[in-house]
Amino acid sequence: MSFKLNSPAFRIIYVSLVAGLLVLPARAQISPGKLSEQHQKLEGIANCTRCHQMGATVADDKCLQCHKTIAARISAKAGYHASSEVSGKNCSSCHREHNGREYELVYWPKGEKAFDHALTGYPLEGAHRDRECRSCHKPTFINLSVLKGDESLRPARSFMGLKQDCLNCHTDEHADQLTDRCLDCHSYKAWTPAHEFNHDKARYKLTGKHRETTCVKCHPEKTRTSPFPVGLITQKTSPDSIAQYQGLTFGKCSDCHKDVHLGKLGPDCAGCHTTDGLKSEITEKGFDHNRSKYPLRGKHVKVACNRCHTSGNLTTPVAHNQCKDCHADAHMNQFAQIPDSGACEACHTVEGFSPTLYTLEKHQQSRYPLTGRHLAIPCNRCHTPIKRPNGSPIADFNLKYKDCADCHKDAHQGQVNLWIEKGGCAYCHNTENWHRTSFDHAQARFILDGKHREILCLGCHYIEVDGVGKQVWMKPLTMECAGCHKDVHQSQFLAEGQQSVVCEKCHRTTGWKELRFSHNQDSHFVLDGAHEKVACNACHKQVKVNDELTRLYRPLGTQCVDCHQQKGKAAPQ
Repeated sequence: MSFKLNSPAFRIIYVSLVAGLLVLPARAQISPGKLSEQHQKLEGIANCTRCHQMGATVADDKCLQCHKTIAARISAKAGYHASSEVSGKNCSSCHREHNGREYELVYWPKGEKAFDHALTGYPLEGAHRDRECRSCHKPTFINLSVLKGDESLRPARSFMGLKQDCLNCHTDEHADQLTDRCLDCHSYKAWTPAHEFNHDKARYKLTGKHRETTCVKCHPEKTRTSPFPVGLITQKTSPDSIAQYQGLTFGKCSDCHKDVHLGKLGPDCAGCHTTDGLKSEITEKGFDHNRSKYPLRGKHVKVACNRCHTSGNLTTPVAHNQCKDCHADAHMNQFAQIPDSGACEACHTVEGFSPTLYTLEKHQQSRYPLTGRHLAIPCNRCHTPIKRPNGSPIADFNLKYKDCADCHKDAHQGQVNLWIEKGGCAYCHNTENWHRTSFDHAQARFILDGKHREILCLGCHYIEVDGVGKQVWMKPLTMECAGCHKDVHQSQFLAEGQQSVVCEKCHRTTGWKELRFSHNQDSHFVLDGAHEKVACNACHKQVKVNDELTRLYRPLGTQCVDCHQQKGKAAPQ
């Protein structure tokens, strides 16, 4: 036999049962005990079926008819009641009833503090792990709209109705200036410092010294226009002010920094400086010095700013009208007496100290014009180094150049002082070629004529080497032929009592073979007749004298038989 709960038959049975129970003594009642405080409104036999099924235990679907919020969470497969630890269990296995008014329906198998919060879908991290449960699960933080229509939940006791958003519990310290994604900057461990914040993701990326600047230097505190919400967690010690993150101007450096140049150099600070430091110059771009009164050129382009701006303040005027305003006189005032007082720019340029602008043409206008070989001599051969007081060398420009001897050593070691006193070295030499002289040998004791005019000076004036060096020997020199020429006749013409042969008696200086010797006048044998046509070597044969071949001139026989054959006999050899 079957019947429905709402059928007339069921109602008759139910009324009869209740009437019978009312007349039974207390110990015969079917209720196992009083309900908890939360369910006490369900006391009474008439309410049993609101939780129990006939002949069965408590039905979960009946529980969820009242506990609508939990039912919705389970349906959404969210929260603790949808976790693996609870899913599939009966409600009554954890929430037991009929244990009296003071009995707590929530069962904590390991204790409330040991509850694994991760099972709710919101694991506790950082500082959240150290908080008491009710410091978060309290009416202030509960979203009442979640509990609306669910009479089973009381905000003071419920663990339901909390959102996972940070701002559900925490005050928006930035007063809606930033996004609601607090974890983009902050962590669960602590509110400050905001380790997760990356300024590179902001509109203004930090570089150089800006990375070391404290936040408050750029984000100053400003007064709040509205109070913080009551009841939410607030970290600030002075809730009447907040750090400013919006409405800041940062398009140009002067929005934050004072223009120490007072507008003299224009608004583009980055044209000279970098965020690495106020005194750091951008080498690739750099300050356009052309905008100043002194455009940089040449070597000046690479000079560090502080080499000229020694005060450290780039706007402090720097003297720059003359080179000596910055540069020491490298020549130690050697040019102070010239018309321009030794102006550096007369010789040098900003491209470098050398080469100089002092050209050959300018040297020709000096007190010592260069000629001949002097034109090819490097400057430092004459302008030799002298020492400054500190010991460093500089070129000497105050030279004594009146006489050759001021620069050149006397190669003749005083032998020709007679002529030097008359006209100096230039009496004989010139700057074109040392070995080509202009000396008039007719002024000497030995007048040059004939072939002697073609002989180089060193042909007679030989080079002598001594312990000091080389010198050309000028005097005294013998003026006899034998002093320079070898006697090829092996002393055949050396007269008795003479030291040397008088060559010029026979020879001329115009040529060795151009003789002034006359056979008929200068010899003892007059050539006449057929003898006039006889070649010299027919009579003057070559013989050996002192192991050297020479032509025999004397003594020769003067008799016919000395040269001619006799009948039957050969001429003597």
